Amino acid sequence: MTPISFPRTFRIFTAVVGVVVALSLVPLVMRPSRPEIRIDAVAALGPAQASLELGIESPLLTHVAVLAVRDANLVAPRKVYLYYDVGYPLATSRAAAVGIYQHVASDLALRDYPETVSIVDAEDLKQILQELPAAPTRALIIPGGVFPDTVYGQDLNLVKPWVERGGLLFWVGDAFGYYSASPGRSLTSDPTKHPKDRAPLLFWGNSPMWALNSSFEEGQEASEFAKALDLRYTNLGRGTLQPFLQANHGTILGWTGQGAASIASIPLGKGYVVLWSGQVFHYDELNVAHDIVQVLDSGGANARVLAVRTFAKARPPLSESLALPLQPQDVALIIYAFDDNIRNTVFAKRVIMLSTSTNATP
Repeated sequence: MTPISFPRTFRIFTAVVGVVVALSLVPLVMRPSRPEIRIDAVAALGPAQASLELGIESPLLTHVAVLAVRDANLVAPRKVYLYYDVGYPLATSRAAAVGIYQHVASDLALRDYPETVSIVDAEDLKQILQELPAAPTRALIIPGGVFPDTVYGQDLNLVKPWVERGGLLFWVGDAFGYYSASPGRSLTSDPTKHPKDRAPLLFWGNSPMWALNSSFEEGQEASEFAKALDLRYTNLGRGTLQPFLQANHGTILGWTGQGAASIASIPLGKGYVVLWSGQVFHYDELNVAHDIVQVLDSGGANARVLAVRTFAKARPPLSESLALPLQPQDVALIIYAFDDNIRNTVFAKRVIMLSTSTNATP
């Protein structure tokens, strides 16, 4: 039998079509649909209590936290800026600083976070801190335990007025505000230029602020908030002292020991400084990034934990009725559900504004 022969141009065309079809099928084979957590929530609001009908559907082990947020500016998503400048020294590992940015950006992307996440250098940081009207819509991450001298020093402080206007500052690594870094010079080259122990006085007017523990001292007891949102950073090397938190109306978010907290939030004017002020090693970057995202996205800088639940699996859907005590300062309920993976690849959130609606919104 004579074999069938096709023109060369037809053979090339069919080959190309075959490749295109094969490539178009790759996502179907390589990318299975991601599991989802679904939240149904309706609240009946009274003057001092919310009755919440909560429904959860999830194929995985799922943690659910119900928080009462006390500041409306913490409910809406913010633009996120992370300071990193290769020309300036850091008090922590550069690999850890870059890793924190990468993990924060990717974790927020997994959650379909609607705002941008950007890296800024020392000059960009100066510009951001001078744009005071935009402060309530922005979050700033300082991952290297050092402010650059463009914004902070013995006689310069652009950070404080920005936070006071509503900025949300995440500080990672070493004692808060201790150093003012200059380009191309080590942190030890001119010790007289650093605010050092004056730093808490420059921001809150009192001290001492930080513990002087071993770099490897770890918190042994999880706070209520750490349990609710699975916060994992435990180092107490320069942890925030509990008496300082009490004096400045701060909140323990992380782990405690030796009279200090591994993660803490302190109000300053209309904004907040959230501190991871122990040592940050390269192996801490994933935990720190995870915790930053959890606090940022939950409004946790000023919130109360109302309820915590864990479901081994919620399929078919599970429901529960919750009676939640409210306080006059509460402005929103946030229902926050996430899986047991440190990247929280499966996640859901619902917001109930206490003053405007009784129904949950995405």
